[in-house]
Amino acid sequence: MTNGQQFTIAAKMTTPGYNYPVAAEYVMPGYCQPAIQSGVCFIRHLDTDAWADASGFGTLGGVNVCLRARITSNVDHFKCYGVEEAPYIGEEVQLEDQFIEFDALVTNTSFFCNPVEKLHDEELTPILNPDYHLTVYNLEYEDEPQLWQVTVNNQFGEQMLTVSSNSVGLAVPTWKLDPGGHDPPVGLDHYLLYEVVNEVYAYADVGLEDQFGDDPVVAVGQAVLFANPVQKTHGGNVTDIMNPHEHLVFYEIGNTTASYPQVQVVDQFGEQTLGLGSPAEWLAVPSEKKIPVPVADKAVSPEGDAPAGQTLDYTVRYDNVGEGTASGVYVTDVLDEDLDDSTLVIGAGGTYDIPTRTITWLIGTVGPGVGGTLTFSANVRSDATHGTAVTNYATVYFPSVHEEIATNIIVVNTVDTAPPTITGRSPTGSSVSVDSSITIDFSESMDTTSAENAFSISPTVPGSFSWTGDTTMIFNPTTNLADGTQYTVTIDGTAKDSVGNGLDGNENGIAEGSPADDYTWSFTTEVAGGGVGCFIATAAYGTPMAEEIQILREFRDEYLLTNPVGQALVDLYYRVSPPIAEFITEHPNLKPIVRAGLVPALAMSTIAVNTTPTEKAIIIGLVVLVSVAVAVWATRRRGRGPEYT
Repeated sequence: MTNGQQFTIAAKMTTPGYNYPVAAEYVMPGYCQPAIQSGVCFIRHLDTDAWADASGFGTLGGVNVCLRARITSNVDHFKCYGVEEAPYIGEEVQLEDQFIEFDALVTNTSFFCNPVEKLHDEELTPILNPDYHLTVYNLEYEDEPQLWQVTVNNQFGEQMLTVSSNSVGLAVPTWKLDPGGHDPPVGLDHYLLYEVVNEVYAYADVGLEDQFGDDPVVAVGQAVLFANPVQKTHGGNVTDIMNPHEHLVFYEIGNTTASYPQVQVVDQFGEQTLGLGSPAEWLAVPSEKKIPVPVADKAVSPEGDAPAGQTLDYTVRYDNVGEGTASGVYVTDVLDEDLDDSTLVIGAGGTYDIPTRTITWLIGTVGPGVGGTLTFSANVRSDATHGTAVTNYATVYFPSVHEEIATNIIVVNTVDTAPPTITGRSPTGSSVSVDSSITIDFSESMDTTSAENAFSISPTVPGSFSWTGDTTMIFNPTTNLADGTQYTVTIDGTAKDSVGNGLDGNENGIAEGSPADDYTWSFTTEVAGGGVGCFIATAAYGTPMAEEIQILREFRDEYLLTNPVGQALVDLYYRVSPPIAEFITEHPNLKPIVRAGLVPALAMSTIAVNTTPTEKAIIIGLVVLVSVAVAVWATRRRGRGPEYT
């Protein structure tokens, strides 16, 4: 370590009989020989992330260190020997790799693995890291067995493995002390070993040579184990994965003769002597794992908000962007409760389960770079309220690697575009009580302020509004209505529902505003004392407040209703006049004719109502004199009749 270089301590830990570091993030483990160093840690350069040179040992800031160069890992082939004698471990560990995470008990030692030189098809693969050794331990655990499919590529070609967690082992980086000449295996990962349950063979003859001897012709047979690099936690210390892309496939081998009686090793479970009683049984081959990687997305048409009843067309896209082949692929999509599944139309290959509202597509095998598109459509529920969020997404499953991915979430907010209409009104008819309120029923929730502002009544009546819910508006007059009076109520087209849709007063399905969508109706109040209003005159003059009608009403009250004969005449009139008045109202061109016909009655009523007794006597006298004069003239004319014949 040169003067002035900045190094940082990554971690340190000391165990009786064996010193080793605890890996930290982005940090490789390093080892120091216990006989040389009582404490151990490893250091890395702050600027270059390089390890200090393996030229010795010393102290740094009061902490004992050993200096060891960082090794770029390139995993070797391994020749694995069965272990017949070894101490029981009994240590608990937590393991996590790409497939699973679980707690396990490390029990017995099963194999010891030497790096080995391999000759295959006249191509020599030398040992790259002679210090790399592995000890394989059996594990006990309680998790349910699982299966995965893995595509690997190695010197024996590309192979599809089905691997199981039913029987797994843990391969631990090991420093071989005897036979000697080795250093700690800096940069070598732990591996989790899975059983290969399908029949996959290498069918090759190779030459193998390791420290124990030379086997010139070895038959490589069936794949038995697949090894993933694994993160191990032991005693609260975490050893991270350093080379996540380096995997091993273990094959059965035959025709081996080289062996060694025992080895002295040290690893993170301590120092131990392993008795090797037979030639090698396995060949571990460095392998590239080709992983299928799912990606998925989703789209909807039309985009944006949608009214109730709108058809939504969904498209699901899935792809395998990894290098491995996925098998058993399927896609699911659960319908939102506000999608009407009675309108569901599913694209080819999909099935629908009504109880779970789930669409399922069984895809099958999806190779690298392969994908597909799935479609379905459904309507937003017709009773979906304004502002309802209709949420939908799909999930793509790659079960062979226990991978699943959800698409983006599609959210469609429902909007109310239907204009409100008037579904009921009261009072109606021609004999309405003067203490009546006026009620208007709307087809949907209203903006109460706009509805109240759109209300008018003629003749004008003071009053206030109340509501039943937000669909029924009630106008409550502060005084009784005038008796015998026709009132006209108007709700103009400016009234809006609670989301701003204008009134469809003419019920053509379109909100066109005022005056096209003004809604109007009329009613007539009863007459005080049991009578009713001046129906024909009111219809003719268009309003009960016309001056002419007031004169007729006063004549009725002062001269007709005060005697039995007049009362009989009024009763007869009010029995026959309502349908006549309604007919006149429906045919406005009759109003001038009726008004002309009412002139004599109006003139007589005016004289009777608006003159004093003296004026009445004078008028009557003049009428009598004129009548006498006309009678005399007519008599004399008839008497001289022959003179003019």
